[in-house]
Amino acid sequence: MRLTLLWGSILLLVSACQQREWTTRQTFDDGCWYETDTMRTTWVNAAPGNCQVRTGLTLGQDYLYQNIWLKLILISPAGQVQDTLIGMTVLDPAGNWLLPRSLGGTYTASWVPVSLPLTETGTYQVRLTQYMRDSSLCEVVEAGLQIQ
Repeated sequence: MRLTLLWGSILLLVSACQQREWTTRQTFDDGCWYETDTMRTTWVNAAPGNCQVRTGLTLGQDYLYQNIWLKLILISPAGQVQDTLIGMTVLDPAGNWLLPRSLGGTYTASWVPVSLPLTETGTYQVRLTQYMRDSSLCEVVEAGLQIQ
């Protein structure tokens, strides 16, 4: 009896986790992420619980700021809005990169995890925007989003 309950619990957890893994990316053709360029996707949550949301960026070598701020917007199936600000430091005060450089001369930010409670099952809307003072944030090549 205990073994059956254990296997049933494991199968339920595995199926819920499989529903939560996906990745979406957006590239910016002219190398600028405008405040109107909102990444949008939907995601079906199979079971209530916490999820890990990770964001990542690819930046050009002429990026002007020490950090970058992103706004993650999660809209529940019932319409409840949850905003989360995510900050990443990419340059030290002297202007030296804190990120690894790729062969193409760009810099890739490490994924920054944020834990979010998902209280409902159903389809969530997920949005990611740049949240800097300038309406156009140049030298941003690509942004990515992953939920686990």
